[in-house]
Amino acid sequence: MRLFIAINFSQASKEKLVRIQQHIKKVALAGNFSRIENLHLTLAFLGEIDSRQLHIIKGAMDSITMPEFEINIKGIGSFSNRKGKIVWAGIEHSAKLYSLQKELALTLNNSGILLEDRPYKPHLTLGREVRFGEVKPTDFSPFSFTVSSIDLMLSEVASGVLTYKLLYKKELA
Repeated sequence: MRLFIAINFSQASKEKLVRIQQHIKKVALAGNFSRIENLHLTLAFLGEIDSRQLHIIKGAMDSITMPEFEINIKGIGSFSNRKGKIVWAGIEHSAKLYSLQKELALTLNNSGILLEDRPYKPHLTLGREVRFGEVKPTDFSPFSFTVSSIDLMLSEVASGVLTYKLLYKKELA
């Protein structure tokens, strides 16, 4: 099972992100854009996990004691790779978000679920393999979102389509 822990967005926030995507699509020469139901903010990529470890992951999630908090979605950026660009919407620095991610990563690692050892760079992937000509996307009006839960997600390809399925939800206090 290929798993990750994420913050999923409200439908209203996803619709705002789709409008941003549509703007990017208009100026892009090519790209593979995330489906609306797949838009999320990854907190921890777990990779291939044996189903017998699900109780450990759920226990780590349940140990998180943090109240709801706001994050601000702001700006467009990209990472380059050989196939084009990974285009993303940015997350304004949030001490609470970094604290949540750090606590989750530490708890998972201490429970034997080892994560990649690299700095956390929060972003919302809007498209992969995106190529631009001379026209680049412009920024958008920032908006806020209330983080009220963290979700354990299963990543799988069904009929050639990347799909994410909710396995477990931990509500923030």
